[in-house]
Amino acid sequence: MINPVHLRTLQAVIETGSFADAARLLGYTSSAVSQHVNALERTCGLVLFDREPQSVHPTTAALV
Repeated sequence: MINPVHLRTLQAVIETGSFADAARLLGYTSSAVSQHVNALERTCGLVLFDREPQSVHPTTAALV
């Protein structure tokens, strides 16, 4: 089952372009945002972000 909090976190990361900015927006830690995204990726069986050292980019799956 998909957790709605994880979907809200996904939306925030897409809107802000970073885990850290999404964390500030949602009042979470960056670690919590990362854990939410990882849990959602496991649940869906999809990679939702291309992670680079200084940024993240949503995959097509994340945008859908």
